[in-house]
Amino acid sequence: MPWTDDPDDPPELSTAHRRSLVEESGISVEVVRARGYRTETVRARLTELGFSRNQSRVPALLIPVHTVHGEIGLYQARPDRPRIVKGKSIKYETPYRSRMVLDCHPAVRSMLGDPTIPLLVTEGVKKGDALVSRGCVAVALIGVWNFRGTNAAGGKVMLPDWESIALNGRDVVVVFDSDVMRNPQVHGALSRLAAILRSRDARVSFVYLPAGPHGAKVGVDDFLAVGHTVEDLRALETCEVQPLAGVGEAEYEATSSGLVWNKPGMDGPVPVPLANFTAQMVADITEDDGVEPRHLVRIEGELNGRSVRAELPTARFTAMTWPIEEFGVDAILEPGFGTRDRARTAIQKLSPHLEREHVYTHTGWCQIDDQWVFLSASGPIGPDGPVHGIDVRLPEGLHTFNLPAPPNGTDLRAAVDAVRSIVGLAPAHIIFPLLAAVFRAALGPADFSVHVVGPTGAGKTEVVACMQQFYGMDMDARHLPASWTSTSNALEALTFSAKDVVLVIDDFAPSGTVYDMQRQHSAAERVFRAQGNQAGRARMRADTSLRAARWPRGVVLSTGEDVPRGQSVRARMLVLELAPGDVVWDRLSQVQMSAREGVLARCMAAFVHWLAPQYAEVKRGLREAIASRREAIYADRSHQRTPEIVASLEVAMTYFVRFARETGAVDTATADEIEDQAVAAIREAAGRQGAHLVTSDPANRFIELFGEALMGGYAHLSTPDGECPAGASAWGWRYQNSEFHPRGVRVGFVEADRIYLLPDISFQVVQQIASGGGDPLMVTPRTLRKRLKEHGFLAASESGSHLTVRRMFCGRRERVLAIPIPLITGTGPSGPTGPTHA
Repeated sequence: MPWTDDPDDPPELSTAHRRSLVEESGISVEVVRARGYRTETVRARLTELGFSRNQSRVPALLIPVHTVHGEIGLYQARPDRPRIVKGKSIKYETPYRSRMVLDCHPAVRSMLGDPTIPLLVTEGVKKGDALVSRGCVAVALIGVWNFRGTNAAGGKVMLPDWESIALNGRDVVVVFDSDVMRNPQVHGALSRLAAILRSRDARVSFVYLPAGPHGAKVGVDDFLAVGHTVEDLRALETCEVQPLAGVGEAEYEATSSGLVWNKPGMDGPVPVPLANFTAQMVADITEDDGVEPRHLVRIEGELNGRSVRAELPTARFTAMTWPIEEFGVDAILEPGFGTRDRARTAIQKLSPHLEREHVYTHTGWCQIDDQWVFLSASGPIGPDGPVHGIDVRLPEGLHTFNLPAPPNGTDLRAAVDAVRSIVGLAPAHIIFPLLAAVFRAALGPADFSVHVVGPTGAGKTEVVACMQQFYGMDMDARHLPASWTSTSNALEALTFSAKDVVLVIDDFAPSGTVYDMQRQHSAAERVFRAQGNQAGRARMRADTSLRAARWPRGVVLSTGEDVPRGQSVRARMLVLELAPGDVVWDRLSQVQMSAREGVLARCMAAFVHWLAPQYAEVKRGLREAIASRREAIYADRSHQRTPEIVASLEVAMTYFVRFARETGAVDTATADEIEDQAVAAIREAAGRQGAHLVTSDPANRFIELFGEALMGGYAHLSTPDGECPAGASAWGWRYQNSEFHPRGVRVGFVEADRIYLLPDISFQVVQQIASGGGDPLMVTPRTLRKRLKEHGFLAASESGSHLTVRRMFCGRRERVLAIPIPLITGTGPSGPTGPTHA
């Protein structure tokens, strides 16, 4: 309860917190009041200030952190009962992703610009206030290493707050806790801070506080609270950074001229220069892509007064080939056997503080501490909303995959309404499959893609961009994450890192020579096959061990003016044809406005927030749900993958309408109506898919192209004895000068109601026509014969086991393919009519 015995006491502090500040830390009531310390007993008020649910423990001492600009930059909380993480008590809570600032009490802010006034630097707000209470000008770090902050690219840089402090020629006294000589992390921060302050012309000194009884840690507030004065404090000053306790003579040193090895000698150590620069490892970084961890080391160094910071793969750091690349050509490693190894060892031994960072480099679902969270560039979303303390750094090209905080109430209903408004954007058989793909991606791995095809100006890119903006409002039609003009390796890396999201690959429009078109089709085929098979290309390391394969882990949403060739490739995707006039442009403008404002992204954030507490169950049951739906759909003669795609999309819409209904965004009747419309539209889209599968089927293409070969003069058929057959004009003969003349090569003969083709020569002729059009048959002759048999295009052989039959042809017994005449001519068994020969 608040203490009331002193009318000057701040009324918002409990008795315990007043005692902690005034008596135990020696802070004056005036400084306490000006700071704005208060006791917080309501968790909701802490969450409003940015603390997570786990951090919002009450009662707590709430500490406003004042910036050098005179404003409150952030808050810290000191719970009476701190939480325990990995066995360690978290005494002070700071909201996750808070921008670090230097703390400066309002009473001394006006003196920061005067370099004639000594400046004391300590760690912790209470310690800074203890100094201010005794008339000192002091700034406090929010952690010993937090004289640095993180820039927009994730790099560690000096806080811009230092620009408001005059350091030139100023006496700066660094006062850390007494364990600085025992704690390598604190000692490392002290050394680094001193080097930076001196590089800005400050006269830096240090106060090494004596430890308490039995070696207990003592802070400057403890030192002053027991009766010591500022004069006592300053009497402990020294200008030298003392070595860590127990280290003794250093084997390696970082000097003003660079790295030095103190080589043992008869008369004592002999300094041997290793490099003209200094460097220190400050972080061991694990990049986690969900499959194969990658280790990097963050280096900070100095050369000729110039600071350098870099992140290096461990192999590159070990090889010591990086100094010239990072420092410039004036970086020198001394010559000599073993110098590189000694320089590397020196850097490692002179790096007492090494932060451990675990960085996630993919989007989508990840299980962390037995909790499923959904990763995006803005951080994870879990069962309780945004999750703090987890670092996500997506590769170049995926930085815009950025989900906002999940909405609720009115904002959630508005987001779902925005999704419903998309339905009128284009025909239902296009929009509903696209929407289903958007939500299907968030459910987990999918083995299909969606390809939107249409001519230039039809609006396909604009429509799919709206779908992409469910995962980040900045990904409009001019800023899509991927293009088919990218290299195969780049697309492989993007589709792998874009996990559990939709990834738009825009503008599939093969052009150029036949070879160029084949190469572009091959690149697309690689992506779509990897998506459909959920398998990537295996690679081998230099040591012959296998690298982890990379495959698409989201849903590829492609656009183009053409459809990738090949039946099996097309069967791995749902092809949606968008014709000119299909897009309702006025509605598109409204949807684009919602997407730009982040409304669609808020809907996806709410969807994954809803999924998070049940995702383990969803993940386990997804395959069974799709299989059950697939069996219930229909059995027709379409490719066996099509029902799987349909079922997968329908299941996704089922989850979306459940989400909308259970969160109160729509009522049950509306949810049922949306699901019925979606199912009908998805099945209509699947029905239209059949035409693409037929035209890409090699057996159908062979029959079609063979007919073109006869009509185009590339081939002809004769009678079994080599003469002109009846209806000769239909079989590749030309009537000229009162008689028929064969055109092209002879590929077989006509007899009764069948034609008999020589397998190899007929395949060569058809392949020549197909390749000339830039779309060769992607099967071998033997595979083609099997496909013809499977489609019922071949007459049965005598033995039943062969795909060919034996027939006499021009005096020789040949193995030939027996094909009914109507397949080629489209007529009855009597064959085509035409002039006959005598």
